[in-house]
Amino acid sequence: MTDAVLMDMDGTLFDTEKLSFEGWKLAGEQLGYPMTAQQILDFRGRSRTENDRLFRSWFGEDAPYWELRKVRTSYMDDWMAKNGIPLKRGLFAMLRSFYAEGRKTCLATGTAREKAQSYWERSGILRYLDATICGDEVNNSKPDPEIFLRAAAKLELPSEHCFVLEDSPNGVEAARRAGCRIVIIPDLTPPTEAMTDAAEYVACNLIDAANYIQKGARNG
Repeated sequence: MTDAVLMDMDGTLFDTEKLSFEGWKLAGEQLGYPMTAQQILDFRGRSRTENDRLFRSWFGEDAPYWELRKVRTSYMDDWMAKNGIPLKRGLFAMLRSFYAEGRKTCLATGTAREKAQSYWERSGILRYLDATICGDEVNNSKPDPEIFLRAAAKLELPSEHCFVLEDSPNGVEAARRAGCRIVIIPDLTPPTEAMTDAAEYVACNLIDAANYIQKGARNG
């Protein structure tokens, strides 16, 4: 039986990837480093230090990634201060179903803990989480499997006994390498062929994902 669910945060539980995309676009335009849509999407699931290296590979070693990041973060913070944390459809219905079933959950995000914790505390999801692990608590970011292996260990389960909910190519690859069962909930872009090959299900939304996990766990 598959006993637990490991969940990505941005783009999976929270509709924050769209805000991030808008923030990066604004930052690039303001500071003179306009990025393509694909370049911005390539940031997904990676650590800040890896994105810094990626950004400098595009624009040169002196490219001010951290200055752009401040503009992007300020844009997101201002939006959420006015509007709250943007939740994905069906988030609480899914979490309540896992809680009722006694299914363990761990949030596994590439976002640093200080920022991630403010999101889940403000959104009210913390009561439904058995464990959390953040990007500044692992040595290697997605697509390395470390974060999901350590998330499973926090729940005292082998990784093959865990579903993973993900939206990004890097996250799906990390889950595949960790040996988890993968459910994709597409966000900004449709899943690639590599993603669908790695996953056992592509859900329409979080409610659909929860229904699949409830059925699929019996066969795990």
